[in-house]
Amino acid sequence: MRSALTLIELVVVGAIIAVLVGIVWVLMAPSREKARLTTCISNLKQIDLAYQLYRQDWEGIDPEKGRRLQWWELGLPKAGAIQLLALGYIKDERLLFCPNWRRDPLLDAGGPKLLTSYRTMYGPDEETLPHGRPFSVIIAEMPDFPIELCPLHDINYLTYAHADRLLGLNVVGEVKWYPDIIIRRIWFK
Repeated sequence: MRSALTLIELVVVGAIIAVLVGIVWVLMAPSREKARLTTCISNLKQIDLAYQLYRQDWEGIDPEKGRRLQWWELGLPKAGAIQLLALGYIKDERLLFCPNWRRDPLLDAGGPKLLTSYRTMYGPDEETLPHGRPFSVIIAEMPDFPIELCPLHDINYLTYAHADRLLGLNVVGEVKWYPDIIIRRIWFK
């Protein structure tokens, strides 16, 4: 006599496996996001090391509350982290991309190449800011204003709304969370 599984038994086994995979998937999602966040923080810290080396080479001074300083007085490169890559301070271009950032295959087909997923928050001169205040005014009001931002770890940003908090790197090398409302208030005042 041959023993075999019936169709109903196969469906039940398949359903049990699908439920177990779904449970494991849901349980692992927070740890995957935590790993991506840790990688992003590591990227920003390595970018910070490149900024600090550049600032030492150009004798940049630290920002002070109430003192207006231009980007070049702070010892920052003209084009942010992208220029640090071009000058050799950053050796691996993968550092310039947050692990939460995904390439768009339609844009990659023939469009311009995205150089970084992080947002540089200062311009090469006061006239380059279309809607914001001059960087020298911002850094005088908030010396720990971020020079690089990553909004890709806030669930609101990932669902196409404004982020509540942004991961940022400031001039003196701190990687920390910034409330979006504070950045907007200082930037667009």
